Amino acid sequence: MAPEALPNRDDADLADMPAGVPDALVGTVLKYHSNFYYVRTDDGRAYECMAKGLLKKEGSEVLVGDRVRLDRVEAATARIAAVLP
Repeated sequence: MAPEALPNRDDADLADMPAGVPDALVGTVLKYHSNFYYVRTDDGRAYECMAKGLLKKEGSEVLVGDRVRLDRVEAATARIAAVLP
């Protein structure tokens, strides 16, 4: 059985996503300090995050209050993969 296609994700994002991570872990940036973003997800968990390098290269700015999608999620850390509209 082939895996279902995941919505709103490109192949590069899928390659970076570890097994067992929810399709869309989304949260809100609460704080920014010394290149770290502190994000609370919709399910109430908090993560210390860094922005994906591609976001920085594209000139995307992550601001407090932004809704973001996370990947490379571990116990208490993650990476911001995208800023949501």
